[in-house]
Amino acid sequence: MDAFQNIQSNQIGNQHSKIQRWIEVWDYSSDAIYRGFVAEHNKERTLFVFFEDRALEHGLKSGLIALFELADIATFGCSQIVACVIRSQRTDEMELVRSLGWCGFNLTTLTPWVPCGNQGSCLSNKWLFLVAEV
Repeated sequence: MDAFQNIQSNQIGNQHSKIQRWIEVWDYSSDAIYRGFVAEHNKERTLFVFFEDRALEHGLKSGLIALFELADIATFGCSQIVACVIRSQRTDEMELVRSLGWCGFNLTTLTPWVPCGNQGSCLSNKWLFLVAEV
Protein backbone atom coordinates (compact mmCIF):
# COMPACT_ATOMS: atom_id res chain seq x y z
CA MET A 1 0.00 0.00 0.00
CA ASP A 2 3.06 2.27 0.21
CA ALA A 3 1.78 3.64 3.53
CA PHE A 4 4.15 1.54 5.60
CA GLN A 5 7.30 3.08 4.12
CA ASN A 6 5.97 6.64 4.44
CA ILE A 7 4.81 6.23 8.01
CA GLN A 8 7.79 4.14 9.09
CA SER A 9 10.26 6.72 7.78
CA ASN A 10 8.39 9.44 9.69
CA GLN A 11 8.47 7.43 12.93
CA ILE A 12 12.22 7.07 13.34
CA GLY A 13 13.25 8.89 16.49
CA ASN A 14 9.82 10.20 17.52
CA GLN A 15 6.51 9.11 18.95
CA HIS A 16 4.24 11.16 16.66
CA SER A 17 1.46 8.94 15.36
CA LYS A 18 2.08 5.24 15.50
CA ILE A 19 0.04 2.59 13.77
CA GLN A 20 -2.09 0.93 16.44
CA ARG A 21 -3.76 -1.89 14.47
CA TRP A 22 -3.84 -3.34 10.95
CA ILE A 23 -7.16 -4.38 9.45
CA GLU A 24 -8.48 -6.38 6.51
CA VAL A 25 -12.23 -6.48 5.96
CA TRP A 26 -13.77 -8.89 3.46
CA ASP A 27 -17.23 -7.87 2.29
CA TYR A 28 -18.60 -11.16 0.98
CA SER A 29 -21.90 -9.63 -0.14
CA SER A 30 -20.19 -7.40 -2.70
CA ASP A 31 -16.88 -9.28 -3.14
CA ALA A 32 -14.74 -6.35 -1.95
CA ILE A 33 -11.69 -6.27 0.29
CA TYR A 34 -10.75 -3.23 2.40
CA ARG A 35 -7.29 -3.02 3.93
CA GLY A 36 -6.04 -0.38 6.31
CA PHE A 37 -4.69 0.59 9.68
CA VAL A 38 -5.52 2.65 12.77
CA ALA A 39 -3.18 5.53 13.60
CA GLU A 40 -3.23 7.69 16.71
CA HIS A 41 -2.33 11.37 16.99
CA ASN A 42 -2.92 13.49 20.12
CA LYS A 43 -4.94 10.62 21.65
CA GLU A 44 -7.33 10.65 18.68
CA ARG A 45 -7.53 7.53 16.52
CA THR A 46 -8.17 7.45 12.80
CA LEU A 47 -9.00 4.47 10.60
CA PHE A 48 -7.18 4.67 7.24
CA VAL A 49 -8.79 2.47 4.57
CA PHE A 50 -7.40 1.81 1.10
CA PHE A 51 -9.98 1.41 -1.66
CA GLU A 52 -8.83 -0.98 -4.36
CA ASP A 53 -9.22 -0.41 -8.08
CA ARG A 54 -12.79 -0.67 -9.29
CA ALA A 55 -14.28 -0.31 -5.81
CA LEU A 56 -17.52 1.03 -7.29
CA GLU A 57 -18.06 -2.21 -9.18
CA HIS A 58 -18.49 -3.93 -5.84
CA GLY A 59 -20.96 -1.47 -4.35
CA LEU A 60 -20.05 0.71 -1.42
CA LYS A 61 -23.05 0.66 0.88
CA SER A 62 -22.51 -2.53 2.91
CA GLY A 63 -18.74 -2.06 3.05
CA LEU A 64 -18.93 1.55 4.23
CA ILE A 65 -21.52 0.70 6.88
CA ALA A 66 -19.26 -2.07 8.17
CA LEU A 67 -16.20 0.22 8.19
CA PHE A 68 -18.02 2.94 10.15
CA GLU A 69 -19.31 0.36 12.66
CA LEU A 70 -15.84 -1.19 12.98
CA ALA A 71 -14.21 2.21 13.53
CA ASP A 72 -16.70 2.98 16.30
CA ILE A 73 -16.22 -0.18 18.41
CA ALA A 74 -14.18 0.14 21.60
CA THR A 75 -11.27 -1.94 20.22
CA PHE A 76 -10.57 0.68 17.56
CA GLY A 77 -12.26 3.76 19.06
CA CYS A 78 -11.76 5.93 15.98
CA SER A 79 -13.23 9.39 15.65
CA GLN A 80 -12.72 9.56 11.89
CA ILE A 81 -12.06 7.49 8.76
CA VAL A 82 -9.65 8.45 6.01
CA ALA A 83 -10.47 6.83 2.66
CA CYS A 84 -7.39 6.43 0.47
CA VAL A 85 -8.35 6.37 -3.22
CA ILE A 86 -5.88 5.85 -6.05
CA ARG A 87 -5.27 9.04 -8.05
CA SER A 88 -6.47 8.58 -11.60
CA GLN A 89 -7.94 10.34 -14.57
CA ARG A 90 -10.38 7.48 -15.15
CA THR A 91 -14.02 8.48 -14.90
CA ASP A 92 -15.05 5.48 -12.78
CA GLU A 93 -12.45 6.24 -10.11
CA MET A 94 -13.49 9.90 -9.97
CA GLU A 95 -17.05 8.62 -9.48
CA LEU A 96 -15.80 6.86 -6.33
CA VAL A 97 -14.62 10.23 -4.96
CA ARG A 98 -18.05 11.75 -5.74
CA SER A 99 -19.84 8.81 -4.10
CA LEU A 100 -17.72 9.12 -0.96
CA GLY A 101 -18.56 12.84 -0.92
CA TRP A 102 -22.26 11.94 -0.74
CA CYS A 103 -21.41 9.79 2.31
CA GLY A 104 -19.82 12.70 4.19
CA PHE A 105 -16.20 12.41 3.07
CA ASN A 106 -14.17 15.55 2.23
CA LEU A 107 -10.74 15.91 0.65
CA THR A 108 -7.91 16.20 3.18
CA THR A 109 -4.12 15.98 3.50
CA LEU A 110 -1.93 14.04 5.91
CA THR A 111 -0.94 17.23 7.77
CA PRO A 112 -2.37 16.13 11.16
CA TRP A 113 -0.29 12.92 11.09
CA VAL A 114 3.01 14.34 9.81
CA PRO A 115 5.61 15.61 12.32
CA CYS A 116 6.10 19.37 12.48
CA GLY A 117 8.75 20.57 10.08
CA ASN A 118 8.14 17.70 7.63
CA GLN A 119 5.17 19.19 5.76
CA GLY A 120 6.53 18.19 2.34
CA SER A 121 5.04 14.70 2.63
CA CYS A 122 1.41 15.72 3.34
CA LEU A 123 0.28 14.94 -0.22
CA SER A 124 0.71 11.78 -2.24
CA ASN A 125 1.29 11.34 -5.95
CA LYS A 126 -0.48 7.97 -5.70
CA TRP A 127 -3.41 8.52 -3.31
CA LEU A 128 -6.23 10.99 -2.72
CA PHE A 129 -7.23 11.24 0.94
CA LEU A 130 -10.83 11.84 2.02
CA VAL A 131 -11.89 12.15 5.66
CA ALA A 132 -15.24 11.62 7.41
CA GLU A 133 -16.25 11.81 11.07
CA VAL A 134 -17.41 8.56 12.68
